[in-house]
Amino acid sequence: MNIVDRSFVQAHAAVFEDFWNRQVGDSFFALDYPAYGYQVHLTTNAREVLDAAQLSAARYARSDALEGNPVIELKVLVVSAWEAKPVPADLPARLQTFGTENYLFQAATPWLQWFTALDTRFAYGLISRSLAAEPRILSRYLLDRATLNILLREGVGQLHATSLMRDDHAIIFIAPHGTGKSTTAFHLLNAGYRLMGDGILFLRERNGQVELMGYPVGEAKLTPEMQPLFPEWRGLGDEVTVHSVVKSIVNLRELAPSKIVEDSVFPKRLVLCLAERNGGKTQVERLSPEAALERVLPDTLHWDDVGAMVRSLEVVQRVIARAACYRLALGTDREELVNTIVRLAQMDG
Repeated sequence: MNIVDRSFVQAHAAVFEDFWNRQVGDSFFALDYPAYGYQVHLTTNAREVLDAAQLSAARYARSDALEGNPVIELKVLVVSAWEAKPVPADLPARLQTFGTENYLFQAATPWLQWFTALDTRFAYGLISRSLAAEPRILSRYLLDRATLNILLREGVGQLHATSLMRDDHAIIFIAPHGTGKSTTAFHLLNAGYRLMGDGILFLRERNGQVELMGYPVGEAKLTPEMQPLFPEWRGLGDEVTVHSVVKSIVNLRELAPSKIVEDSVFPKRLVLCLAERNGGKTQVERLSPEAALERVLPDTLHWDDVGAMVRSLEVVQRVIARAACYRLALGTDREELVNTIVRLAQMDG
């Protein structure tokens, strides 16, 4: 009589010798969530990792599924045998990242080892128990980084930008760190605009239209110097470090959900502002698409694969060609600044 079947094996699992430590890699928990038209499928052997995935899921703009319903697979295993050393606050700065060809490697000993195969949309990570207990770090710097790198490898354009939406037009601000993009964004939030993203803007063409996708959705950043200017906005404890500057995250989902854009958008008008700091009056100068493209190159990203780089920049170029592009010197008078930006949008109607 044959009594060996799946139920037999499962009932006797405890008596088998785990010679190859296979139980460590046995995934029991899973979560699926959309990301810019892709479906992310996460599996893990630790329930805590699902908390990080829930944070990630909220940061992506909602978009219709892409043709073929592509899936990004993330597998995260917590290695209990690793030393449960407390995670330092500066772990993101310690994280070593190296990309070559179709692969992305990340490491920070003794907390994580991470591998992403971009061409197969698959990422595999080993993390410590202490890192699993830090969902914000795990979410932003590992789950999101893998997902976004896979996305970019497939021809999506990227700009380091702060982007907002009002009615049928989008405003995109690009500027060096510390220029005042986020400050300007908060002024515009108080003037009827909604935030797409204060960090990265992804660009894609679908059915002959420009699709804009903000990241991270629902989050805006305040530097310590900005906080006295906006007492109505309060960070909720989470912080990120950008170019050695610690910024407080303002969770607009909780404080002002009506101020955020949760879906990807297909704006009828695009205004691209290459901003710079100006101690006097706000000043505007029209730029040609060619001049604008040259200026935004430092705000894209580098791929060692020239083909991937060309695909990404082609999207950026075509979006810029559809936009009204300006050099915007940010003045100190808030009302003048906001009115100038509103007029730019109206001029392109």
